[in-house]
Amino acid sequence: MSSLELKSISELLGKEFYIPSYQRGYRWEEPQVNALLDDIWEYIHLSPRPSIYCLQPIVVKKIKDTEMYEVIDGQQRLTTIFLLLKSFAIYIEDDVKNLGCIDYETRDTRGYLDEITEAGKNDNIDFFHIYNANDTIKKWFKNIAKTTNNKSPKSSFITPLLLNVKVIWYEVEETTNSIDIFTRLNIGKIPLTNAELIKALFLRKSNFTEEEQKGDVMFMKHLKIASEWNAIENKLQSDDFWYFLYNPDEKMDYDKPRIEYLFDLIINKKDTIDNQYTFTEFEKKFKTENNKKPDIDKLWLEVKQYFQTLEDWFQNSELYHLIGFLIANGVKINTILEDLRKNKKLVSKSDFKTELDKRIRTKVAVQLSELVYGNKAIKDVLLLFNIITLNNNKKSNARFPFDLYKKTEERTGFDVEHIRSQTPLEIKEQKRAKWITNLLKFYTGKEEQSEITEKVINTLSKKEKPYVETLLSFDLENIDSKKFEEICKDITKKFGEDKVGEEVHGIGNLALLNANINRGYGNAIFPLKRQRLLEEEKKGTYIPLCTKNAFMKSYTSKSSEVMYWKKQDATDYLEAIKTTLINYLPTQTSKND
Repeated sequence: MSSLELKSISELLGKEFYIPSYQRGYRWEEPQVNALLDDIWEYIHLSPRPSIYCLQPIVVKKIKDTEMYEVIDGQQRLTTIFLLLKSFAIYIEDDVKNLGCIDYETRDTRGYLDEITEAGKNDNIDFFHIYNANDTIKKWFKNIAKTTNNKSPKSSFITPLLLNVKVIWYEVEETTNSIDIFTRLNIGKIPLTNAELIKALFLRKSNFTEEEQKGDVMFMKHLKIASEWNAIENKLQSDDFWYFLYNPDEKMDYDKPRIEYLFDLIINKKDTIDNQYTFTEFEKKFKTENNKKPDIDKLWLEVKQYFQTLEDWFQNSELYHLIGFLIANGVKINTILEDLRKNKKLVSKSDFKTELDKRIRTKVAVQLSELVYGNKAIKDVLLLFNIITLNNNKKSNARFPFDLYKKTEERTGFDVEHIRSQTPLEIKEQKRAKWITNLLKFYTGKEEQSEITEKVINTLSKKEKPYVETLLSFDLENIDSKKFEEICKDITKKFGEDKVGEEVHGIGNLALLNANINRGYGNAIFPLKRQRLLEEEKKGTYIPLCTKNAFMKSYTSKSSEVMYWKKQDATDYLEAIKTTLINYLPTQTSKND
């Protein structure tokens, strides 16, 4: 029969625990570890102190013919307690010195728990969290010693922890189905994801006959699914693949296992559905008539085939770009799959591409001559311009990086940038010093003003020298506004940017660019922007191909000075966009039509 009792932490010493494959690995982070330690410390210092402090339940099952316990629920707390006891080893009396052990089915976590090293923390995600939790425990006690003037907080912590801190020990019968209990216990918990519960569905013992359970059949299938599951998760953890499929602005958050997104796609989860919808719907797939065993091979094959389709798209450069564009523009993956499986039958690759092209046309159904800066469609057109340019070059393996394009916590995304400045007179006061510094670097090649010596100035041309001398005369802490406006007018006139027509805000003067570079420009003139792009590319910063082509004057029909961006350059650039996207844009008309 199942038993329920309170066990002190000291009663856990010497016990051997086993974490099966249906459980997720150790995932506690600093907040959870600190919260556990804070709660126990607060209990220890309560006055008067209650006789016991009770932790959440630990659900276990004795493994037949062994002294080992299978942990069904509570392994996160149990592993953290084990780490805590390891830090107290010197304080524990010799007769109870044996801390016991925790064995994990999927990885050699037992070995790492015995010897936690920084060198091994990146071997897998379990070790990474174990190392960090162990480090958090060390830092917590150091902080307590510092803030409470307690020179030995561990010595005052150990006895109450061992004797008065207890767990609710729930031991189920050996014949009980562990995964069924695991699922029921955890369906309502936030830390356990739908993906982890679905994994439990695939690995539960009741999927197999008694004969399969006794032989190698169940073990081999468990091993196969767990291995392929990890392979899928590892692929999804690659940002270039993940952000090809996923938009960070979606309402659903996948900070936890990304494979959950795959299951959400398979059951076509909607944004408004409750948090447990994916698991609930997937569980229905395992229900059979007349109590037959579910065909887990078939069910798992469906998951793999769905994933394989996504991976095939990613591997095919042409499809990668077309589908990546649509996903970046909010088209759902399952909508794209409908184009692939018309009337439940796979269409040919050429027909599938035809359907993709149709969807793309709806996203850029615009007249380019009518687009002005600030219109969302400009970014879509420029993205497509880069994508189709890459697709048209059959000899190149270059791919557009959707992971860089999409704004994430780590990345700033891409902006639409003016190729030539709107007007330097709009330069705000806080950006004027940077504008002056950048111009000095442009003329002299020197990073710091202190490097611009008389010798450097004497190497300049007669036209350049007066500009540099004027720029050097500015007090960057207190810039004279009138003097600044005068040199702005002079320099912008020199580079032909003194007259700003309406075309400056048209798409012929706009390009796609990394947001960090864009915002660092201020309102620089064309040659400064061009110089910055070249510098960033040398550093390895990704510059969209069509943006680089524009600044290199690759689209200009006639020879033109590389330091100037003139009306003809913009006209030729716009014509290149039209020509490249001729199969996607509606028939273009001129403004005069």
